[in-house]
Amino acid sequence: MPSLNCREQKKHEIFRKMVGFTMVELLIAMVILVIVSGAALMLASTFSSHFVQSNELSTARQRGIMAVTYLENRVLQGALGMPGAGSAETDFRTAFNDLLTGPSSADLSAFNHAVNIIGDNELLLAYAMPSGLFTVTSNDCSAYGTVTVALSEAPDPTKIAASSAANNYTRSTEGWVTFPSFGRAFSVETISGSSLTLRSRLDGYLGENSEMYYVRFLRGYVSNETFYAEDVTRQSPQPVVKGIIGCQFSWDIEEGLLTVAVLARGDRRNNAMVSPQTLAGWDGNIPNDVRHYYLSVVRRGWRVRN
Repeated sequence: MPSLNCREQKKHEIFRKMVGFTMVELLIAMVILVIVSGAALMLASTFSSHFVQSNELSTARQRGIMAVTYLENRVLQGALGMPGAGSAETDFRTAFNDLLTGPSSADLSAFNHAVNIIGDNELLLAYAMPSGLFTVTSNDCSAYGTVTVALSEAPDPTKIAASSAANNYTRSTEGWVTFPSFGRAFSVETISGSSLTLRSRLDGYLGENSEMYYVRFLRGYVSNETFYAEDVTRQSPQPVVKGIIGCQFSWDIEEGLLTVAVLARGDRRNNAMVSPQTLAGWDGNIPNDVRHYYLSVVRRGWRVRN
């Protein structure tokens, strides 16, 4: 029989082997854990970066869509009931002679047509806003003569005003209306309840159930990364959407096609440049200081119907 010492030695030897094997396993497990943890952290970092990028791009695109939608609601009413976007300059300016040539708080000298582009970054648009009011009788109109028109209801006094020697609202777009079925603008001479005395610039026939539209002039542009809109003669420029780097307008007068490209940014400014120097849909290079933001270009085109 083996001695007690031999037994003890064998036990110690077996124990050492077990401990040694366990340490190797532990080291392997730790290495595997480090590798897996590193991969998990890298995946989490990638996911977080992708989430931030997607969120910023979505914010930028939403801003561009907001600016485009604001314009679209007005462009689709462009030139309604007035000399069209493709008309000769003299037609438009003659139709709105008192408005464009008289003294005014707003400079209207650049409004030569219903659609005007200043440079490529400023839009001047004449459009008509529906009133929901309709004529209840038909009327014959004579050039530069007056006609009394009865409407279905009294017009909103915050949207229309009569001309007078005192305030001369022919110098404001509030003093002008159109009827798309007639095709020309009228200046508002007097308002009495639901009856309006209007002065026409053209001979013609104004039929029953013709809807009246309010004349409005829009000036749209970008300043200090904010898209502004001015209701010319009625209201000072108002901020519409922030985070807009710029707008590029183009106007094909022969096709009656107005196109806009809006460059918008996200909220977060990154230390490194994260956007390319050029983006599809935007003409020219993007300034380096802007490229620290995630950027999006929203492009839209409309046919001015008149």
